[in-house]
Amino acid sequence: KSTIPEEKYLSDSSSPSSSSGQYGSLLDFIGSGEGGYNSMNQGTRGNSIVGSTNNASSKLGKNLTDMTIGEIMDRQAYLMNRNNPQISDYGIFAAGKYQIIPGTMPGAVRGAGLSRSDRFTPQNQDKLGMSLNNIKIPRKNGIKYE
Repeated sequence: KSTIPEEKYLSDSSSPSSSSGQYGSLLDFIGSGEGGYNSMNQGTRGNSIVGSTNNASSKLGKNLTDMTIGEIMDRQAYLMNRNNPQISDYGIFAAGKYQIIPGTMPGAVRGAGLSRSDRFTPQNQDKLGMSLNNIKIPRKNGIKYE
């Protein structure tokens, strides 16, 4: 179970694209530069983002919000395998309102108190977004964000 109180930041159920509560403004600000709950991309090729859409079902035949977190993670792992095609109807790199990438997804899931079997709902994406704001992520060059 999440250690962050739900009522303080989850999306208002009547309007999933607009967050409410104590952290709503922060989540809306972050999301405004990233996308919506069904936004995704398939990474970059050269200097261009590929497979980018605000409507995952147009690429994948399914909304991100209808998938489990585990399914999102599996599709991210698929895309990270260089033997698989980058542009396809399966792979995901950055997912959801906060464009969570493969390197940060496991820590965000742990920090939010969620599991692979939980759905990637707007409410759970908001939990992941708040979790990302509290995670220290080690970088390859040894620098950590505090």
